[in-house]
Amino acid sequence: MRTHDSPTRLAGGVKKLHVDMIREKGAMWVHHTTFARSIPALVEGLSGEWASKLGRWSLEEFRRQWGHLSVVAAYSPDRRFNYGASDAVWGRVLMSPDRRQVQFSNFMDEVISGRSETGEEFISVQQSPSRDFSEFGLPAFPPYLEELVGPTLQARNLWVATPGKVSVLHYDWQDSILMQISGSKRFTIIDPARMQTAYPCVQRMKQLHRVAPGKYESTVVEREIDNFPLVNVTHPDFERHPLFKDAHVFTVEVHAVSRACSEHAAQV
Repeated sequence: MRTHDSPTRLAGGVKKLHVDMIREKGAMWVHHTTFARSIPALVEGLSGEWASKLGRWSLEEFRRQWGHLSVVAAYSPDRRFNYGASDAVWGRVLMSPDRRQVQFSNFMDEVISGRSETGEEFISVQQSPSRDFSEFGLPAFPPYLEELVGPTLQARNLWVATPGKVSVLHYDWQDSILMQISGSKRFTIIDPARMQTAYPCVQRMKQLHRVAPGKYESTVVEREIDNFPLVNVTHPDFERHPLFKDAHVFTVEVHAVSRACSEHAAQV
């Protein structure tokens, strides 16, 4: 008797799949049972090979393997990196972290050094683009899902952060596949059919500029952001946002041996 014959359902209707199902039924079966129906999925076993490999690496091994590579590092005085803030002119703005091209070894040095002399700051490799991940020794496509991902793939991004990083509630216009190869990630998800309960808004971006470790200046720019709703999904203020009482909210834990597929609004 096989142990992974059919998907199971988690909180919020999330489908839990296993790599054996995809190996047997194919990538388009995943599409028809999840993406095509706007159903998030958690797939176990797809990243196991790379999670096992990187799990054995020491910090010095990361430095040897990736230290010379160029990545995009984000710098912020707040662990949320992108976050809403009051502004005397615009009312509310979205703070955006400073981003710089650095070598991975420099990113490691800054993270290891911890607090700066002028206060605490947070650093991560955030949405660092890659052509095919070959420079990191990672697969160009999720295993067994190339038929699903390949024809419409728009971008590959690498994310690296120490525990405690938070991405506030937002939604992307494209379907996404996350391959967790180290550590874990918690998604707090809203059913997109009830997105109005999260109070979508349009707000100006306020760009942070890192002038020294832990010290920032900021400038409001012309860009408008419309995919960061107002509500705090984990600590909602029902007096300010009463519609959120009708939101369908649930969480999903993604570990290094799993992958999450979702097009829902999420806070991580």
